Amino acid sequence: MPRHATLLLALLPTVLASLLVATVSSAATFNVAAGDVAGLVAAIDTANGNGEADTIELAAGTYTLTTGTLPAITSEITIVGPDAATTTIERAAVAPQFRLLAVNPDGKLRIEGVTLRRGRGGAFGGGLTNNGRLEVVSCTLTDNQATTGAAISSSGELEIEGSTVTGSSGVAISIVRASTATIRGSQLISNDGTAVDMADGGLLRIADSLIQSNSGQGVTGTDDFTYGSLFIEIVRSTIDANSSTGVSFGALYAASTARTVITESTISNNGGGGINLGEAELVLRRSTVSGNVTPLNGGGIFIQGAAVAPGGLSQVTIDSSTISGNGAALKGGGIFIADGLRLGRKLRIVRSTITGNVADADSNGSGDGGGIVTPTATVEIEDSILAGNVDNTGQAPDCAGPIASQGHNVVGDTTACGFFLASSDVVGPALLGALASNGGPTMTHLPLAGSPAIDAADPARCGDPDQRGFARPTAGCDAGAVEVGAASVVTYLSDHFLCYDAKTSRSTAALTTLPGVSAADDIESKDFDVKKSRALCTPADENGEGVLDEATHLHSREIKESSGQPRHLPQRNIRLATQLGMFSVDTLKPDRLLVPTAKGLVGPLPAPDPMSHDVDRFKCYKARPSAGAPKLPRGATSLDVILGNQFTRARSLTLSKLTRLCTSVDEEGLGRKNPASHLVCFQARTQKPLLLDDVEATFVGLYSTSEFGTEQLDTRRAYELCIPARRLP
Repeated sequence: MPRHATLLLALLPTVLASLLVATVSSAATFNVAAGDVAGLVAAIDTANGNGEADTIELAAGTYTLTTGTLPAITSEITIVGPDAATTTIERAAVAPQFRLLAVNPDGKLRIEGVTLRRGRGGAFGGGLTNNGRLEVVSCTLTDNQATTGAAISSSGELEIEGSTVTGSSGVAISIVRASTATIRGSQLISNDGTAVDMADGGLLRIADSLIQSNSGQGVTGTDDFTYGSLFIEIVRSTIDANSSTGVSFGALYAASTARTVITESTISNNGGGGINLGEAELVLRRSTVSGNVTPLNGGGIFIQGAAVAPGGLSQVTIDSSTISGNGAALKGGGIFIADGLRLGRKLRIVRSTITGNVADADSNGSGDGGGIVTPTATVEIEDSILAGNVDNTGQAPDCAGPIASQGHNVVGDTTACGFFLASSDVVGPALLGALASNGGPTMTHLPLAGSPAIDAADPARCGDPDQRGFARPTAGCDAGAVEVGAASVVTYLSDHFLCYDAKTSRSTAALTTLPGVSAADDIESKDFDVKKSRALCTPADENGEGVLDEATHLHSREIKESSGQPRHLPQRNIRLATQLGMFSVDTLKPDRLLVPTAKGLVGPLPAPDPMSHDVDRFKCYKARPSAGAPKLPRGATSLDVILGNQFTRARSLTLSKLTRLCTSVDEEGLGRKNPASHLVCFQARTQKPLLLDDVEATFVGLYSTSEFGTEQLDTRRAYELCIPARRLP
């Protein structure tokens, strides 16, 4: 059985500075007339000099630079134009070569509604170079040139939102020195070179974006011996028709890590294969990899093992995804694994569909394994479809090499495969429809009437969403990525929360004990005494899917049944569906009350207004897996977790066991916002940071203000991760 499952919790956009008490400001606004370069230069110089958060408003027009770059940004400045279609900052075509603008380490620039054109940076940074903080909003960057970072070169914090980067010559966006970057709602199209490169590790988040028709790779990155590990997440995005590999990343050094999560995204029609892993970890979830080709091995996914770094490959998980119509001139039209895997880890394929992939795509008689090629027994597959793939040599259409079934699969042809079948597997045609839009954000193959995939999945794992996000039935669900007949979208009604051990700060007043507080949930209704504080829980962003409310935290207090109240009657076999999988739990006793709270670092903030947020109160029960149920999903003994929140940029946790079940609760008749909302909590053990300069923050005297009042807390280690869940019948 698999030993690990991998989950990544990504960096929240919240910045600690936003939590500080505001100071009095005398920020100025400077208006610059259309095309007035001298006025723009003067405005930047003045704004740099006054030390305030100033705004420079540009009139519509073209600002043509003829003699050199604009002054570097050394303070907090916003430059805003009416829109990118009417407002342009450019280097004159006949001017000497220079970049347009730079942000120094102490600078913060937000540039909005502007086109940046014709910058020339030489080695790096043609349009913009950033060593501080840079936000590019609703802008167009076009015809900029540099060897790397032709449009933007960044070694600081970078956010690109609602913008277009096109016509760059060289790597369009370069992120160096383990810095952080977010690209959201943007297009990187038709650049003459790779679209995005992470050269020295760091954190990259791409959400709701299109990376298409670039003449190099779509997204690429490596770790770095000096700067640390690499963490990439791609969410609800399309990486399509790039001339080289769609997504390529890897770890070059044994001391660091390269991890990527791709969720609800499409990697398609790329000329150097879809995804290339070199000594790296990958989670591919609810995504489609299709139509990619390579002249070598691994048309859809190429996995490089021990040839790159000591020890071999790390964990790779393909969950509720489709690998379809990819081609390799040599081996592994869908997936190719080279060399060994590290520490007995596996390529795990769960509830996925692998079909229509072609090996020996050039029909020259070399190559095999249309679906999967693996040299050793490192692939495990369950509740999936591996059928309808093609090997033009005729040797191994669906797979080549040993593959271990975990049951409930549909396998087309095991010729030359070494497929270790389970009794619940079906061998034969899968009877699938064409790759098409069947709902959800990605294209999928819907099983046709009479398909052996229908109702073939393990009943114990029914209830999870399919690739489209549609709810599978709790019994009689289908093998493969798509559930026939499913129509309702699964929604989870709470954020993830990472809980830090906390106690009342020394020499400050603790919250008073409250006797006889009524608490009613789906399990029981009675009175409790609310006692001392135990934890502060911060919202966290899982797999780049965003957070519902990044400001509202949860304050955890110990509870005990009030005198005269009946003892808890343990509940058995409560079935829950989460993004980690299915759980069946038993309650032991109630022990915590979680209430919405506001966190302040230097002073108390107002308590959250119940009318302005949607975060429930929760009553938590100590819990354990039900008899016969695995303690973690699919037999895993631990879960490797990467997270970022307001206390850390990127840190590795190990989740070792289920600890609590939390239910939304009606406290003192105040009602529940989302009666169906639940949390399942796991013991969390902190591992090393992913970035060498990342230190998990602890706080002394932090202010937590809730309905119970304000209390100063000292936070210590993160000890528990709570994830949203929905209860099944």
